[in-house]
Amino acid sequence: MADWDRPLSAHEQQVVARARATAWRLYAGEATPHRSCGIAMAETFGVATPAYQALRKGGITGLGPCGVAQSGRMILGEIFGDPDPTGPVTDALRAAMLDYEARLPSAMDRRAAPGESQVCADLTAQFNDFRSPARHDFCTHLAAGVAAAEIYKWKDADGRLHFAQDLNQVPPEYRAKARGDVIEEGKGDVIQRYRPAPASLRPSPRRAGGASAAPAGRVHRIRVQKTGNSMRVNVRLNDRVTAPFVIDTGASDVSLPEWVAKELGLDLENARTGYYRTANGTVEQALVTLDSVQLGGARAENVPAHVNRSMSIGLLGLAFFNHFRYRVDPVEGLVTLQPNGLVEAGKIRAGRSETQWRAEFGRIVHRRQAIERALDQTRGLQTRRKEELRAMLEEVERQYRVLEDEADDARVPMRWRD
Repeated sequence: MADWDRPLSAHEQQVVARARATAWRLYAGEATPHRSCGIAMAETFGVATPAYQALRKGGITGLGPCGVAQSGRMILGEIFGDPDPTGPVTDALRAAMLDYEARLPSAMDRRAAPGESQVCADLTAQFNDFRSPARHDFCTHLAAGVAAAEIYKWKDADGRLHFAQDLNQVPPEYRAKARGDVIEEGKGDVIQRYRPAPASLRPSPRRAGGASAAPAGRVHRIRVQKTGNSMRVNVRLNDRVTAPFVIDTGASDVSLPEWVAKELGLDLENARTGYYRTANGTVEQALVTLDSVQLGGARAENVPAHVNRSMSIGLLGLAFFNHFRYRVDPVEGLVTLQPNGLVEAGKIRAGRSETQWRAEFGRIVHRRQAIERALDQTRGLQTRRKEELRAMLEEVERQYRVLEDEADDARVPMRWRD
């Protein structure tokens, strides 16, 4: 098809939505530790992050271009640029940049920022305090909007138009260089990312986490089974059940298949619940805490997880990896873990940081407030609807009490529960 502006298919719309949701999650910092604008974009599209640190706050000084907009240009260069430093601009890069620049203004929600400047300081001058929640919300929307515009598209030899968010889905003949591996697990509700292994094992200051129960400083190296682009491992849970998991450092939680939860004898009926966005919409899933999660000799205790009824293989996400300094080497098929000591330092309680505990309480409070508003707006004759809302409110109150008990057991400070 020659028309590059045709409507997106349902699958293509899902790709765009996943990019938007991923960038939003990484920058917002509610469900996972906050990333700066350039880092959020780099992780969304699976490229190595160090160079993108320089884009924070408009090149550190605020006088450079918006980090979100600039990172989009850099990502396109990594994909479509000529690896020969003396080579010309490739046709693919030229076409991608022209398309990106054309769509960028409409993708950036400037709000009250005047003119057309993309300089960070100009865009954020509408806020008196750069660290204010309003400015943070503004940049979160920017990151999500531009990420949705950063969908790669190319035409094959037969003139058919293709779309992709994943670097490894762009055929070699349509790119000069691709970094990182991005894969889709199951039916597309989770995107995995692996960054190239760093030169040395060191903690990332962007990540919140916990500590391993293993002796501090001990390094664990675990071989993984590579199946296509995925990396599978056998994980021991609660010292009772060993189950297969796919490593997913792009996921905030450990995702537990329902059959594993049943093998462990977990009480799902009385568990708290959370809402998760998937390719099939938003679904409600049970929230549990695993007594222990062990990968090779690396062990973490009190690990939060959610139960996914649609998956047969689990996802081992940051709720486990945040207990360690880690690196994942997909080429060698090797995971290296070293305890980071955050539990001993009191920065992690029952597998969660202060930010994560605040988010847990905040989500329940928001759900309760939404139900109370709906109840206030329900007219007098809608008896059945009122009964439904009151039942929902009672369930949310029960879940709040359960969360309070969990926090008490973990000796979570009251200031973490605001």
